[in-house]
Amino acid sequence: MVLAVILKILSIIGWILLGILGLIVLLLLIVCLVPIRYRADVHAPGTLDGLKAQARATWLLHLISADAGFEERSLTGRIRIAWKKINLTEDEADFQDTLKDKKEKDTAAEPEKEEAEEGSFEVIVENKKEEEEKDKKDSAPVSVVTAEKKETAPPEESAPEEKSREEKKAEKKEARAEKKRAKEEKRETKKTTEKKHRFTIDRIYDTINEIRFTWHDVMGFLEKPVHQKALAHVKKRLVKFLKKLLPRKLKAEGVIGFEDPYNTARAATLMSFLARKTGDSTAIDFDFENSVFEVDGYLKGIIRLGSAVWMILPLLVDIRIWRTIKDIKAFKKKIDHSREVITKGGQAA
Repeated sequence: MVLAVILKILSIIGWILLGILGLIVLLLLIVCLVPIRYRADVHAPGTLDGLKAQARATWLLHLISADAGFEERSLTGRIRIAWKKINLTEDEADFQDTLKDKKEKDTAAEPEKEEAEEGSFEVIVENKKEEEEKDKKDSAPVSVVTAEKKETAPPEESAPEEKSREEKKAEKKEARAEKKRAKEEKRETKKTTEKKHRFTIDRIYDTINEIRFTWHDVMGFLEKPVHQKALAHVKKRLVKFLKKLLPRKLKAEGVIGFEDPYNTARAATLMSFLARKTGDSTAIDFDFENSVFEVDGYLKGIIRLGSAVWMILPLLVDIRIWRTIKDIKAFKKKIDHSREVITKGGQAA
């Protein structure tokens, strides 16, 4: 009887754990397989100032959505999670209310500022008058005293007598000693400059050697077949993932032209690349002489997080990538050591 109760309890616990695992697997499948759908609409009458654009992304039957808009050089955005909305930018009504409140505060503060400024101006004028009166009183007796001093000034003293021979000899000795000191200072400065030049030359030589050695290490690291295969595998997976991010539908009509023809050429190459992936549904002309932006179009696409998982899993299983990561860590230590040698000028061991 007791054994049957224990088995029943264990079976209940097992079913609960199985249900939890099933829920976890279901959530993972929903996250990986349910796509994020996005759409963007663009309309421009002829210049970038009149550009109007709207973008929207939804996930899980619009349970989570994000909206963004661009009109009259102002950007708006909003995120909605179930019934809760989050505005990324202020609404126009709220913005106007805040402007009105600021204007009312400024108008109320202006008369108080004017009264304070008037009172402060009167006080400053009175203080200046008092200071000028004090200066006049103080300056009058001083001028009289200086005039009396000038009148009663003693006559100039007679020229000093000629110096004796001993004083002349002492002056000559001091001049010779100063010349010797100047010569010694010049020699010391020359020695210090030579030492600095030698130090800089040695440091430049050490940096050149370290750069040369690190360059050889980099080339040796990249030339190893294991590392080349690992990097090629990573590149292949990344290209596949980026291709899946591109829009599936694209339709556009109009004329595009920038002030710089180089930017126009870049836009033409990008449009041709997208047209190849989405089909020949674009009718856009490119003006290389004038600045024109007249476009009407839209694009649609989906993004699945499962594609990112399928990109990462094969990379985690590949042994060559783990070996490359290990070699990168060792190579980083070498580079850090070379940097220490470069900064210390060959003093680092």
